[in-house]
Amino acid sequence: PFTILEFGVGYSTIVMAQALYENYMSFDKNKQKKIRNSKMFQIYCVDSSKKWITNTSKKVPNHLKKIIKFNHSKVKTILYNGEVCHVYSKIPNINPEFIYLNGPHPLDPVGKINNISFSCKERTPISADICFLESTLLPGTNILVDGRTNNVRFLQRNLKRKYQIKWDRHGDVTFLKLTEKRLGNLNKLGFEFYY
Repeated sequence: PFTILEFGVGYSTIVMAQALYENYMSFDKNKQKKIRNSKMFQIYCVDSSKKWITNTSKKVPNHLKKIIKFNHSKVKTILYNGEVCHVYSKIPNINPEFIYLNGPHPLDPVGKINNISFSCKERTPISADICFLESTLLPGTNILVDGRTNNVRFLQRNLKRKYQIKWDRHGDVTFLKLTEKRLGNLNKLGFEFYY
């Protein structure tokens, strides 16, 4: 992909940044003018933990520092279509073509709805951030959810567009691909240049 949005930082941040770096190095720069994307070869990460952001940023090699954009945000408990869930208060203003959902920590969301909160250790995380982004995602956008099967089921109930969904039970990951027909010539995704 050209632009990645990651919910939750860690070693995955560095791995994806390295992949973006390698894609950038092999990309024909003359084609960039034919693409509507001002955030090419960037990964935007959002996390509620300053500790994890600091820890991860210390491990980033110098050649990847310009590729990774760290963002700190609180996570609040909300109702979405009548379901208790949570969202980051501030997410990067980008239109990613790959989203990696692996955060926040299950106990990080603050607030209560009818006394229900995510401070209950048995409650699974239910992120609704992708639902708010959905209307602006480009066809072909890919979403990888690491674990969080209950969150995937929430997304399946609430996302309105057409997705191909594959669940790897053994690897405990779910892959969603927005399968609508592509838009105009300027709305190209990185995936179209590397296959």
